[in-house]
Amino acid sequence: MAQSQVPFTYLNDGKELINHLSDKRFGTYLQRAGFNKDYAFELYLYNARLAKAFLFPLQILEVTVRNTINELLIHKFDENYFFNQDFIDILNEYSEGSLKKAINRSKTNKNCDIVSTLTFDFWSNLFRDEYDRPLWQVNLHSIFPKHISRKEIKTELESLNHLRNRIAHHEPILDLNLSNLYSRLLNFIDMISEDVRKWVQHYGTVNEMLRTKPSSKGGKGPLFQDRCDSNFHIISENLSINQLPQKAFLLYKKDEIESVFEKSDIALYVLSLSNENYELIVDLNDIKIEDVLASLGLKGNFQICGRHESFAISNQLFKSERVKFLVVCDKNDVIGIIKKSHRRY
Repeated sequence: MAQSQVPFTYLNDGKELINHLSDKRFGTYLQRAGFNKDYAFELYLYNARLAKAFLFPLQILEVTVRNTINELLIHKFDENYFFNQDFIDILNEYSEGSLKKAINRSKTNKNCDIVSTLTFDFWSNLFRDEYDRPLWQVNLHSIFPKHISRKEIKTELESLNHLRNRIAHHEPILDLNLSNLYSRLLNFIDMISEDVRKWVQHYGTVNEMLRTKPSSKGGKGPLFQDRCDSNFHIISENLSINQLPQKAFLLYKKDEIESVFEKSDIALYVLSLSNENYELIVDLNDIKIEDVLASLGLKGNFQICGRHESFAISNQLFKSERVKFLVVCDKNDVIGIIKKSHRRY
């Protein structure tokens, strides 16, 4: 979940948000937070970040499972097996009903369109006991070559589908063993394709999000407030550069903060004004901060963070080439700056 450039304040103690989320929905988080409202909001946002992180691996799980089974059924029946009576006779009443709904919703009767319309429930339900003899006694290990039983597949897919459905219906997932579920999800994908599992593992962010779990005293320590530098000054007017205060960091602000810069940026800009003979004749009173920021491309070079957020997410925030500084805020007030290190993130 991307961080906004605009600091957020819980006006009226968050009542407006709670009214729209509903007392019942927010109450789940409030109770878990020991009725600490600030902590409850942090848990709500943490749940949202986790749900977003799980979308990518769950998407790949669903796509790979359905495509793998689809290829098997094409081989066993034909490409139009959805209309093949031999296949339809295998289905129980629930699965046949799901198939009919998918065919009705599908743009065409082509295999690819119907496959994409069928729910994950349909595919996972094909591993129920009644499908063992007609589908899996002979065919299981042709698509799952690693040693696993049909019952184990059924159990795994039911658990992962439960997680998927909770996320799809915007329900809390904090009470689930998410670390275990993520490992099981990766292992299941690995049974289909090791390369796909490695791809998901490389680009997935679930483990990273799990490390950002907040506590009742704030995010998982250290917090941004513990690492930020308070040696800064906010410039709210277009000063000339010889009027700047002696601070490590300078924030240029109009209606909102527009840039963070240092004295070294000023020096770089002044040097750029020298002529081809490296001669420099310039009146510092004539150089405005706006000119420096525009010339060096420094506008929007920061990310705003809450003081109680975990410092563990700084690596993720600094991955953007644009972000050179983190501006740490307590509601609408800036309390410090964190500068991007020179090491690679």
